[in-house]
Amino acid sequence: MASRLSRSALGRWAGLRAARRAGRSVPLIGAAVSVYLLRETIKRKGFIGGLLDTGLNVLPLIGALKSGVEVFRDRDFFPDKR
Repeated sequence: MASRLSRSALGRWAGLRAARRAGRSVPLIGAAVSVYLLRETIKRKGFIGGLLDTGLNVLPLIGALKSGVEVFRDRDFFPDKR
């Protein structure tokens, strides 16, 4: 019975550790995607607008707030070129 408890505790510990590592990598993955899409954003919004839009989107909390406000307002902070 003691080995069952220790295996269970070890399994939970390993699962929590893996979840923590995955949680830390999510902002990095988002930043990598934003940098990858930077060229297209600059084409759509212009150089300054593209840089500012991507720069704000890379920041985890700021980017989420910006996107939420843009959805609520139904327009971008940095509009596309016409």
